[in-house]
Order: sequence, then structure tokens, then C-alpha cells
Amino acid sequence: MGLSKEILKAIYKKGYKTPTAIQRKCIPVICDGRDVVGMSRTGSGKSAAFVIPMIDKLKGHSNVMGARGLILSPSRELAIQTIKYCRELSFGTDLRCALLVGGESMDNQFSLLATNPDIIVATPGRLMHLIIEANLDLKSVEYVVFDEADRLFEMGFADQLKEILHKLPKHRQTHLFSATLPKSIVEFAKAGLTDPILVRLDVESKLSEDLELFFLNTKIEFKDAALSFLLTRVIPDHESTIVFAATKHHVEYLYELLLEKNIKSVFVHGSMDQDARTLSVNKFRKGLNKVMIVTDLAARGIDIPALDNVINYDFTHSEKVFVHRVGRVARNGKRGKAYSLLASDEISYLIDLQLFLGKEWIPLFSRPEAGVEFSYSKQIVFGEIPQTLLDIEHETVLRLRKDKAGVQSLYNVQQNAYKLYRKTRTSSSNESHLRTKEILEQGLATHPILEKYLPQAEIERIDFLSSIKNYRPSQTVFETDKKPTDPTNILMKKRRNILSDKIDGHHKKLKIVETQNKESIKSFKDEEFYIPFEPKDKKSESAYSLTNGCFAEEAQKSLFDLGMGDDRDALNMQTKKLTWDKKKKKFIKQTIGSDNKKRIKTDSGMSVPASFKTDAYERWTKKNNVQLPKIGESELKDFSFQRKGRNQRFNNNNSTKTNDNNRKVKSELKSKDKILKERRLKEKRREKNARPSKKGKKPRK
Repeated sequence: MGLSKEILKAIYKKGYKTPTAIQRKCIPVICDGRDVVGMSRTGSGKSAAFVIPMIDKLKGHSNVMGARGLILSPSRELAIQTIKYCRELSFGTDLRCALLVGGESMDNQFSLLATNPDIIVATPGRLMHLIIEANLDLKSVEYVVFDEADRLFEMGFADQLKEILHKLPKHRQTHLFSATLPKSIVEFAKAGLTDPILVRLDVESKLSEDLELFFLNTKIEFKDAALSFLLTRVIPDHESTIVFAATKHHVEYLYELLLEKNIKSVFVHGSMDQDARTLSVNKFRKGLNKVMIVTDLAARGIDIPALDNVINYDFTHSEKVFVHRVGRVARNGKRGKAYSLLASDEISYLIDLQLFLGKEWIPLFSRPEAGVEFSYSKQIVFGEIPQTLLDIEHETVLRLRKDKAGVQSLYNVQQNAYKLYRKTRTSSSNESHLRTKEILEQGLATHPILEKYLPQAEIERIDFLSSIKNYRPSQTVFETDKKPTDPTNILMKKRRNILSDKIDGHHKKLKIVETQNKESIKSFKDEEFYIPFEPKDKKSESAYSLTNGCFAEEAQKSLFDLGMGDDRDALNMQTKKLTWDKKKKKFIKQTIGSDNKKRIKTDSGMSVPASFKTDAYERWTKKNNVQLPKIGESELKDFSFQRKGRNQRFNNNNSTKTNDNNRKVKSELKSKDKILKERRLKEKRREKNARPSKKGKKPRK
């Protein structure tokens, strides 16, 4: 691939020998200076596909002020993982890397910028804050990467990206990577791509072949018991497991519940501070805790070595999110398992997922025959968890809620949060709802992976119940509980003998008509010359789309005003109308949300809260008596930089420092004369203490 020796040494030290498919496709193209939009399934080595050519292009540290490489990540955990990857692959070079994420001290990050980093790995929110606060200039950036680009370009990061893209130079190399990207690059027009090359691999096999999927149906009130059953009986104790929940309230409730059941776990959600999140992830990575409960915050990009299982406690309504969730396992050739718990209102999302993945759909309405085996990596086998396996666990959960006030209060909060969650999630397709009704009417059989946990008597009972489910008695209501000599019984027997041939003939006609209808439906379509009215990949591409399933986008589309039409000016005028305020006794402008917050305008013309621009940067420059050079000037050389923790902090080399009033502070280094003087004082004290005591003298009269 034409890489330098330093890069190759770092790659070999990392343990990589053969490049993956996405790396073979993207690295040569990126090294040639082209923009790339890359998509490949999770665990396929996308991070190396953009980090290796970036380090090869930058080669070494530049004394000229200004970062040359920028990597944007949607979450702090993914950014921390990426910066670690950059440092490992830049081994042997003098490239400097900086991590700019929320939850860290602003002063530490100002110090990081003073080190003149070559590569910046950042989250959009904190980078925008630093751009506004410290007037950070990004005109020197040559190489930009949007990691998990589909998440970044959704509506949640629109304001941050607008400000960041405004600061970036027009002539740069831009790359977009994710495991779920749409075929249409138009949706990424804001990124400023120049004649990009689209690399989409594993579009047909969206998940790893080493990943086994298990879909288990249960009642929503038994989900806690089902989770406990999976963790205690199905999954071995030495295997690590990630549990995905819908909201942070679910996460806190499940953590407390498992703690009461003596299952040690850690949890991560977006409302935690950065130190707590990092501590939890590190505990899980080191194997101190085998269970980690998370929201979809950890669904993207997080690479946890030797992860064995994923449990979807709450099934996601987005096909993309499901791919990212289960993509945490079965990475780099290792096998993994993904268990999904589905209540009745979530089955329709499973049917949509089946259409997206294109796997064979096998709902189990009866127990499979002996010898029948399923391929859980290629088929979607849907069965239920037997009630007898959950009864004991469910009683334990109910007792814990009753005895432990903390568990009960968290459960109540979680229930309220789930009601709001159901309102905001997107609905599944109408066809999926119809198929869900058919499945619920017929009923599901026990999932094959759970049969070994059932006693033989229970299996026989389930088989007996399933056999009588389809039982149709030959007698009519007139013959039940009647004696053979009863007149009605004799009459019905005579009628059956006379009409039996006609009844059998009628049933045969119905079967013939049904088969003819099926054949007539299929016959109109000529597979050789038929042109479909929609593309084959419509379902998958609509799921990959950035706006599909976005609540904010759907809410924006739902605006409808007959008097206004499509006139944007009329919309703006409507928002500026005055309304009468009863308390203030005057007309006021309409406002949405809090109207007492001051706002400022940025260089891009965007309005942001005034809290983004404080005097933090000015106070830092006065405190450290340093002024950062402008882009293109020489970097600071009078300061040394000492690494502390994950970031770098700088200190002055001079023995004397200056305070805010420019007064010299006394040096802490002792001179030769001062040392001698202190020794003489110590000797005098010893001589004084060696004198005889005055206690033996008689008191004066």
C-alpha cells in the first residue's frame, strides 16, 4: 500500500498482519488524496482504515501552529477509544494527539491546545464550545474524518456541525465512515465532499456470520424475570455481557435490581459525568464486572475485547441501532450471541428488522420435530420463554420490589419513563402490525435453546396442550352429553351419513380454489421480464436514511397550516406575532421554551446561548501568563508539557513564575548560603536544648 516504515512497525506491534476488506479498499484511495465514504459492518476495522493513512500523510510533528487532522465522534467513549488507537498507531513518530470531549476541565483542554497537537479527536459539542470560547481556528486542518457519520449528520448535531464546518478550510480531505450508511451521498452534502468515492461492503450480510441471534417472546411484566434467568442460567458466569435498555431510568433500575440479586454489574448512560463513565467502562474491560447495563450510548463503535453476549432488554425501533448494538460482539473472527426480549408491542419491529436483514423468518407455532436444527446466524427463529421458567424469578422480583423501597421507587420512575419512550419512538409499518396480529392469534412455541432447561414432564405437558390447541371435535353441540338412544343423537348420525360425501366434496373444492388463487396471484409476474415499481433494497436504504425514524424530523413534517402554505416568511411572521400576557398586562412576543436566557451570534451566524462565551480562556491565559500563537506562526518553545492522566498539562520551565499582578514569586529552590544558614540555626537550637534544666533550682523568696 506504499506505507512508511514507521507506520508498518506500529501496525505489526499492534498485532495486525493482514488488512481487512474495508482497509484494502480505502487506504490506497485515501493515500491518493481522494475523499471516501466508507461503509462496512461492525468489527471490520474501519478505524484503522482512516487512522493509518492519516498518520502516514502527516508523518511527523509540525512546529507551525495549527492542527492538521480532525476526527469527530458522536460519543465520548468512542472518542476515547479512537485517541487510544491513534497513539498506538503513531508509535515511532513524534505526532501529538489531543482529546477534546465534554466532562473534562476546560483549563486542561486549553493547555492541550497550547501543545500544538497534530491530531484532534473531539465530540462536536465540546469542539464547538472551544471554537467559541477560545476562538479556535481550524483553517490549518488538512484531514477530516466523520466517524459514525450517519449519527453525526442527524438533526441532533446540526448546530454543532454548522459551526465546525464553517471554521474548516474549503480545500481539505474529508472522509465519512459508519456501519450503516445510505447509498445516496446527497444526505451528506453539508460535509463538503469533493468527488467522493463510495465504498460499501457487506451490504448483503449486514451482520457477522459468527453472530447467533435469539429472539424470545415474553410478557412485558416478566422481562425482569427473563433478564435474570438469562444471566443466571443461560449465560455462563465467566462470560461478559452488555444489556441495552431504553432509557437511563431503566438502566438505574436494572442495576439496583441485579445488585439485590447478587449479580455484580456496572452501568453507563449519558447523564453520568465523564469520570464515572470512564471508571465503569474500565471496570468492565478489565473483567472486574461481567455485566454492563447501558443505553444506546454504547451501541456505536465501542470495542470491548472478549465480549461474549448482548441482551436487548428493550427492543429497538431502529434497524440501524440494532445492527450497532449486536455488532459489539462477534468481532475480529470471534463468536458471539445476541438475545432479544420482545413484548407483544415490539414484535412488529422484529418483522421490520427481518425485512431489513433479509434473513429467513421462522416463527415457531409448534414444537419442531426431533432432528431439526436451525442456523441462528442465518435465520430469525422466534419463540417464547416458557412461563414455568420465569415463575420463580418473577416472584423474587416482586418480593424485592415490596421489601426494598429503593427498587420500588426506581421501578415507578422507569414505568413513567417507558410511557414517554413509547410516545416518541417511531411506529412500525402497517404490514408488520397485521402479521403481528396473526402471530399472537396462533401463539408461539418454546424456543429450542430453552428446551434443555425444562423437565421432561413439562415438555410433555406443553406438547399435550399444543396438540389440543388445534383439536376439532367431530360431534356437534346437539350430540355432546347425549345418550346413544337419544332422538337428537340418532337424527344427527342419519344426517351425517347422508351429507358426508357432500361435506368432503365442499372441503376439496375450497382447497382447489385456494390453490388456484395462489397460482393466479403468482402467474401474472414474469420473473425474467418483470420490472418492479420499487428497488429491491428500498427497505434497507430507507432504514439507512438519516431522516428515517428521527422524531424531530417527523415532528417538523407534521406542521400543517392551510392559511400559510409553503411560505417560509409567513412562518417567521407567525412566530413573531404578539400575544397578550395576563400577568404582565401587556403584549409580548411568542417564545418557545425559556425566554430569559441570553444568546450570542457566532461567526457562522448561528445563535447560541451566552454560556458558550465566558472569560474562562482569558482567565487561563492570565493565570499561566501565555498567549497562544495564531495559525501559521511558530509554536511555543519556552514551555515543557507533562502528561497527566489522559490529557496533557503544561508547566513553565523557569524557576520563577508570575502571578496576575506580574510580581515575581519567590523561588522554591534553596541557595547554598540559605542551606548553611538553616544548618547553623539547627545547631544553635540543639545547643540550647542541651543546657541543664532549671527545674532543680529553689524558688526565689
